Amino acid sequence: MTKSNGMFATMYEVKKDSELGKYLVCPLGTEEHLDYAIVCNSEFDAKNICAQIAMQMLATPEESPLKYNSKGIHSNGRTRLYSLK
Repeated sequence: MTKSNGMFATMYEVKKDSELGKYLVCPLGTEEHLDYAIVCNSEFDAKNICAQIAMQMLATPEESPLKYNSKGIHSNGRTRLYSLK
């Protein structure tokens, strides 16, 4: 899924995280500000959120931090975790 940021598009993917036992919606890329994930309970919810971000129906945690709860840092020590309020 893609999200347009001006001239560039950020791609998103859904990953199953075995450590958390949850699904994550993650932006692709190596830029530090893109190192975050939205935690979801089911694959269906994760794919739904991913599609809504791509269609610009839902803002990302960077764009609208008040719509998300911070869940801390992933055990990898760098990825910021969020969930929808």
